[in-house]
Amino acid sequence: MMASEVALSARNRRPLLTLYAATLISVTGDAMAAIAVPWFVLMTTGSAIQTGIAAFFSITPIVIGMLFGGPLVDRTGFKRASVTADLASGATILLIPLLHFTVGLSFPVLLGLVFLTNLLDAPGASARRAMLPELAREAGIPMEKATAYSESVRRATTMVGAPVAGLMVTALGAPTVLLIDAVTFFVSAAAIALLIPGALVEKPKRADAPNTSFAQDFSEGLRFVRRDGLIVLILLVVMITNMMDSAGFAVSLPVWAETVYGAENGATNLGFLIGVLSAASLVGALIYSLVATRLPRRILLVFGFAAAGLMQLAIAAVPPLWALAILAIIAGIAVAPLNPIFNTFLYERVPVELRARVFGVLSAGVMVAMPAGALAAGFLMEGLGAQGAFVLYGAVYLAAALVFRFSPAMRELKDPTPTADNTSAARTEAEGAAV
Repeated sequence: MMASEVALSARNRRPLLTLYAATLISVTGDAMAAIAVPWFVLMTTGSAIQTGIAAFFSITPIVIGMLFGGPLVDRTGFKRASVTADLASGATILLIPLLHFTVGLSFPVLLGLVFLTNLLDAPGASARRAMLPELAREAGIPMEKATAYSESVRRATTMVGAPVAGLMVTALGAPTVLLIDAVTFFVSAAAIALLIPGALVEKPKRADAPNTSFAQDFSEGLRFVRRDGLIVLILLVVMITNMMDSAGFAVSLPVWAETVYGAENGATNLGFLIGVLSAASLVGALIYSLVATRLPRRILLVFGFAAAGLMQLAIAAVPPLWALAILAIIAGIAVAPLNPIFNTFLYERVPVELRARVFGVLSAGVMVAMPAGALAAGFLMEGLGAQGAFVLYGAVYLAAALVFRFSPAMRELKDPTPTADNTSAARTEAEGAAV
């Protein structure tokens, strides 16, 4: 390969690598905030109730921002929306430590700033996600691999970010960590603004395109989702399994670990199992990125959901810790392709002009039942016990595997073609326009 060709390849991949870097920075900032905000509230108020209220004000605006921010992103443009959201979110999170260190910060003002930060951050996340197909095409990377790389970045950052954030809060204090969190927003904005050409990710609006209102744009996104049977099927299944995950991780697993291993060893063993599962998921995402274009999507979905269900049933059976660790490795690797497969399918299915609003509706939809799952878990534990609850969770996952195996709508989930390495993004626009 000539030197000029090497330089061209490196230049073409720089925007995609910038997007991955911005995603890594953003997810790291989210991990910092997830630890620092509740800790800040607990240390300044001493109230568990107020800490819970702050958590509610952190989660709720994400759903709202995902749902209603999509039309704004489509109207504003992916790059401009990403940069603007990062700058606005960074400014609001920065005000928390600044006010705390200077004039003081009342609890209602804190709640307002937390709400605004997450409300503004959600459209930025949608905008970065919407850029991926065009940047993958510019880099010459198939969508299957591009989404797998993106998932790897998220999983690696999530796995490492929370423990590091906890150490930083202990060493520096929550207000200082929030200052650093604000900086991550500004760095992400600068990277997107300076290193991703707008011409790559912004689709020029046609001169004959009708002028529509926000309400019309929002309704159009909802209609697109509603009339696509396969998208509706995926939305409903993932919404239900996310609800089970919320119930399991937030309530059932800690109770189960304390019951099985005792108060002294329960937290340690639970942390070990979650760490093994997270590491296996990262390895699975990396493996999938290498073979994504050669594997049948439908079989991977069935295998992934079935493995997750069997893992839940195994927890109910209470085998030795080493056996659970082996099962966690298998389940982590098996579930890793699920998000990349769903995302690749959606990139292929959704026209670029509707991308952000449809993705926003779907992101909000799969999250909307999670608070209800955490709330219902307490009642399940009272009625069924820890083991009975995990039998239920496992049964739901196995039912999801059967749905993906036998549903007639799954015939529309096409496998990657042998030429996907060079034509994924072109296929994305062609198939999206045909829907």
